[in-house]
Amino acid sequence: MTTAGGWRWQTGGHESRRKDEIKVLFFFEARVARGTSAWLEWNCFGNVAASASMICENDPLVDTSFPLELNSISEAKKPLLQIDAEEALQVHVESQCSSVKLQKTTIDIFGICCPAEVPLVKKIIEPLPGVKEVLVNVAARTVTVQHDSGLTSAAWLVKLLNDAKLEASIHHRGEWKAAHKWPNPYTIASGLMVALTFFHYLYNPLRWLGLGAVAVGIPPIVRRSLISLKRCILDINVLMLIAVGGAVFLGDYLEAGSVVFLFTLADWLESRSSDKARMALASVVRLAPQIAILVDSGTKVPVAEVEVGSILSVKAGELVPIDGIVIFGKSAVDESSLSGESVLVQKEVGATVWAGTLNITGYLSVQTTALAEESAVSRMVKLVEEAQTLRSNVEKLIEKFAKYYTPVVVLAATGIAIIPFFVHAHNRRHWLYVALVLLVVACPCALVISTPVATTCAIARAAKMGLIVKSGSALEALGKLKVLALDKTGTLTEGHFQVIDVRALGQNMDLARLLHWIACIESQSSHPLAASLVAYAKLHGIAPLDKVEGFEVLAGEGVCGVISGHTVHIGNERLARRFSWTEDDALEPALMESWRNQGWSISWVGQDENLAGIFCAGDPLRVEAQEFVQIMKRCGVHLVMLTGDSLAAATMTQKKLGELEVHAQLFPQDKVDILSRIKTSGYGNRRCSSYD
Repeated sequence: MTTAGGWRWQTGGHESRRKDEIKVLFFFEARVARGTSAWLEWNCFGNVAASASMICENDPLVDTSFPLELNSISEAKKPLLQIDAEEALQVHVESQCSSVKLQKTTIDIFGICCPAEVPLVKKIIEPLPGVKEVLVNVAARTVTVQHDSGLTSAAWLVKLLNDAKLEASIHHRGEWKAAHKWPNPYTIASGLMVALTFFHYLYNPLRWLGLGAVAVGIPPIVRRSLISLKRCILDINVLMLIAVGGAVFLGDYLEAGSVVFLFTLADWLESRSSDKARMALASVVRLAPQIAILVDSGTKVPVAEVEVGSILSVKAGELVPIDGIVIFGKSAVDESSLSGESVLVQKEVGATVWAGTLNITGYLSVQTTALAEESAVSRMVKLVEEAQTLRSNVEKLIEKFAKYYTPVVVLAATGIAIIPFFVHAHNRRHWLYVALVLLVVACPCALVISTPVATTCAIARAAKMGLIVKSGSALEALGKLKVLALDKTGTLTEGHFQVIDVRALGQNMDLARLLHWIACIESQSSHPLAASLVAYAKLHGIAPLDKVEGFEVLAGEGVCGVISGHTVHIGNERLARRFSWTEDDALEPALMESWRNQGWSISWVGQDENLAGIFCAGDPLRVEAQEFVQIMKRCGVHLVMLTGDSLAAATMTQKKLGELEVHAQLFPQDKVDILSRIKTSGYGNRRCSSYD
């Protein structure tokens, strides 16, 4: 057995291949001492196999045994190294960390109050082996660490943070521990003593209560200050400790007690403010269901325990627990929590449903296609959490500011207190007071916590409304926004279509048959107009009973499918021009012009590539759309509407909303091309255009 660098290694296993026992002394360049496991490779001479047990002598709890694989080298290439039992072979060992997958661990740290304490957290964690990245979210009071759990475990991270009195614990998604509703008893007692000290003018011995207020409230400040000083960091706690110590030294117990009480009270108030940010994120996390019901047994199980391929029961009014495919039942599902669209989507056998969406009308049996942690809503929550850890430019600036601010303040206060003694200034006690006042009023907590709290609340609020913000920097960039491109349907409009009129065309076509075809085809579609068309058909006593084969979405044109051997197409004017329906003699030009003038969207229906009918539908503007356009105009933002709808419908929307650049009848790729052009050349050069 040989000891090196605080570590104890013991060889064993297959030493029988050697005549003598081999003792090996390992040297480490990397800081592997705190690791719980590691994979090591030893390039040596000879055929030697061994196993090793790693024990930290300073912490006997860290004890992990693992195989030590030794590469053998042929005797023909290298001679055997001759050593005996009394000799030691010193070799260099490198941890093979590159093949180990890094994990992200989120830790709650309730002992941090503002970004001025971020350097303390980073100084504790960043030097640890296997730690790649440390992101501190002050507003949510969490730290996210990307690390190799084989070298530094999550439990060890929590232990080190708790050694620094940062009140750390592993964060579990969906669980949010709120700060105390009331200040702790020591803060309250300190405040009462300070209040009584104000009456020392009436009864002088009461002045000593100020010293009592200091004694009761200062222990947490002293503890955090010592931890910071131990790591050569000057933070807000050190600043306050110096100020309080100076006041006590000068005999101003009332001022000293007041500083202690106000500082601890401010810490509690900041905790309450951070709670709002944490609860905002919690509201997003709650979109992900926590319980699922198995069809076979009817038992409720946590979603984390549901395996891929399990069959779940989803009743009307319940949330879909995990992404999956409908294998039984039919229902309308509200997907607004994910898509932001308020239009219900019809789901039947074979349709995909997403976790976090709400089953509205019927019963569904769903076969899961993913684990809970891989569901769409879980990915959205992860995006929001990651966005909150990505700091904006202002937050980065404030963190740098806080890093140097406190030392500068301490130096300035020291100069104000000491220089008058060297220059023999009068009333030097006055300058000591000024120095202490500077220390107190210079506390930057309110400033440095304002931006993180605002950013965190904004990102969480946006996510709750269906808008995923990439990061704080992206949110900050909105202040520099020059051009905003918007879709029309469901964005500027309600997305609730109202079918105005349906006309059957041709001698062999009647309205009932046309509505039946429309209902059958549109029952397979997820477009916002589809549900309105099916509902319109039902109002006329027609249900989509026939089976649709070969249903297909035609990008930028419409949909099609086969019903009873007939190919039915439903789509916009682009589709109509492709089949030359716009030149059909059965059309009524006056009727078409009337529909266009009223801003209604016109759609076309064809049977076996022959025109069978037309219909129009209206989509009312959102109530807030006009106000939004005016606000953007006052902010100097140029609005561009990109829509696949007809030019007439888009132009009518433009007339109702005012200043708006319109591009209509677009394919999805056309929208991408226009956005690329705007990025490279600025505003579009046409006020209104359509793509044929």
